[in-house]
Amino acid sequence: MSTHKLQAEIPKETGYDLVVAGGGTAGTAAAVCAARLGARVLLAEATGCLGGMGTSGIVASFDPMADGERMLVGGFMREVIESLYERGELPPQVSPEFWRKLYHCWTPFNPEYLKILLDELVVQAGVEVRYLTRVVHAETEDRSVRGVVLHQAEGLRYVEAKTFIDATGDAFLSDFCGADYHQAGRDTEKIMPATLTSLCAGMDWERFGRESRRTSWTSGA
Repeated sequence: MSTHKLQAEIPKETGYDLVVAGGGTAGTAAAVCAARLGARVLLAEATGCLGGMGTSGIVASFDPMADGERMLVGGFMREVIESLYERGELPPQVSPEFWRKLYHCWTPFNPEYLKILLDELVVQAGVEVRYLTRVVHAETEDRSVRGVVLHQAEGLRYVEAKTFIDATGDAFLSDFCGADYHQAGRDTEKIMPATLTSLCAGMDWERFGRESRRTSWTSGA
């Protein structure tokens, strides 16, 4: 394959303590928690919303969080699920026992409202969020990341920071840095097959009844 050498001068941004690549649930948690501790944080998300597969992919069910007696997960995740519950954005059959006590119990949620909640949390924490923004290159020196190149609607930006977190889900930033990684399908014998999810909107649930609404939430998990 022939190649083309690209050279360009692009705007440079500095002063960040942390740049997080990827605004899924993990990346959002990292950004919010760091900002709450006083860090100046930039969160770059490739899509138009936070939440990753839980929102954009409509994988609308949280993994089990308890061992049959007590909750094993806390911190940001507990804050998110309990905020959704308090605001009525979990299905009607879900009680706090789903995540606080029950063993191997999945908790379905409203993916559209999770988008809203995560937006509120990053704004309250003071995180700078850039949607439709991808990491397309990284500059390293002595096994340390000095900066990343971001691509957004306004073009390319070079951003320096003290620390970087790869939460892309596909290890894009790690790959740009030259880190070793395993690729599903190439380095593994078996991989989980893809799933197809869907979301129905504008339903008159009073017409179909409470049981129909319960079934719709559960089948989406």
